[in-house]
Amino acid sequence: NQLRAIQAFSGSTWYAVGLAGTFMKTTDAGATWEFNHLAGLPFGTSGQSSNAYDLHFTDLNNGLVVGSSSGILKTTDGGATWTSVPSGLSTATVSLYAMDFANDGLTGYAVGTGGNVTKTTDAGASWTQLTSGVTTAFNEVWTNDGTTVFVATSAGNLRKSTDGGATWAAVATG
Repeated sequence: NQLRAIQAFSGSTWYAVGLAGTFMKTTDAGATWEFNHLAGLPFGTSGQSSNAYDLHFTDLNNGLVVGSSSGILKTTDGGATWTSVPSGLSTATVSLYAMDFANDGLTGYAVGTGGNVTKTTDAGASWTQLTSGVTTAFNEVWTNDGTTVFVATSAGNLRKSTDGGATWAAVATG
């Protein structure tokens, strides 16, 4: 399956996610991989999992995945099992494409279709929907301090918040 994101947690432990709920993990710098195709919710009647687009691990066991029609999933056992975390969004209609966390590891943002943004301040245990003021899809998000946030839209522009996502403004890119 097509892979969408990778995180190198250490020199030897890496994680990757992709389409059909694919989760991959290596603990020997890529020599061998463990696979799990359940990093997404069941999709229709096929038994296939929904797509996973991005991931964020805080340690070797605890991680989050965002994806299509699955919202946010978490693992506490290094990717062996996944459970749904309420995202504050309608997972039936919203796909989440990207997430990023501040240096504190507590404040994070996930973004996706329809200009949807959701925020956590407790390392992903709970999420609150924010209002972005746009309806184009957000494909990427970045934050360093949890207060200043940049998002890239599918329409080729950037938006910025300097107040933790309460308000947003267009960024002139020239």
